Amino acid sequence: MRKTASGKMKRTFTVVDAKHVDGCATKFHGGSYTGSGPAQAASKAFTQLCKVKTVKGQCSLIITMRETTQEAKTKKEFKYKATRSKLAVPVVLGSHVLEYVNKVHATKGSPTCKKSRKSSGPMRRSRKSTKKSTKKSTKK
Repeated sequence: MRKTASGKMKRTFTVVDAKHVDGCATKFHGGSYTGSGPAQAASKAFTQLCKVKTVKGQCSLIITMRETTQEAKTKKEFKYKATRSKLAVPVVLGSHVLEYVNKVHATKGSPTCKKSRKSSGPMRRSRKSTKKSTKKSTKK
């Protein structure tokens, strides 16, 4: 556990599994997320997954997190149903604009998948947006 500047302890978690709400598997890359609790880390992972999957608007996933903090006695798993909804009016905080709000609720089980929606091929990579400059050629 790491201490922040305010003295609070931070715990680390990793994504074990990510599924659609109907129980079908989805492609994901695990990562290390820190937070004061597993729900906060699940919210951060959920935000990243929705960004990588380029979901605009509403997004819903079931995320399983495992604690990877070195001082933790048990490496317990936590399962959350996370939903994202778009705000009617975006909130401006300094230089950031918040367009969405995440809601994360603990869940015990997930439904079984009837028909897989996972496509073949690798997961889309997150890319930094680059604006292409277009120059109009003038003919003389």
